[in-house]
Amino acid sequence: MLSGGMGGGSSIAKQTAVIDNNYIFPVVGAKALMQYQPAEYEFDLSNRVLFDASKLKGVRVLNGDVGEETAKYQAKTLVDQLQSKRAHEKYHMIQQLNTQSDVGEPELLHAPIWFVRYDHSGQKIVLVVDANSGRLISTVGLS
Repeated sequence: MLSGGMGGGSSIAKQTAVIDNNYIFPVVGAKALMQYQPAEYEFDLSNRVLFDASKLKGVRVLNGDVGEETAKYQAKTLVDQLQSKRAHEKYHMIQQLNTQSDVGEPELLHAPIWFVRYDHSGQKIVLVVDANSGRLISTVGLS
């Protein structure tokens, strides 16, 4: 519910807006790497192939330790936060915000991710990079 209007009048015009989006939202499936959870990143899934670890030599592959129900709950929570952020970017004042989510069937995806750690002026920084596209996923400052 959005409210608007200015001045000393007692009448406030209210309007309702619907933001309808579909997301294919990644959830980090390894508890030890949860701090690298992307906020708004979409992997290019058009070129995905079946994963065969035996084809990889000398590459460390981490298997997930987050259960399906936990991943669904986390995805719903993260999408709710993303919808709220986008609504607040679009509208100045929001009186009420309701998010309805329908979480579909999750899919385990082994994604090639690079972690680049460096020290800049005493601050430890980690770049999280989608190794498939070369795009930056996020930057995390460590203390």
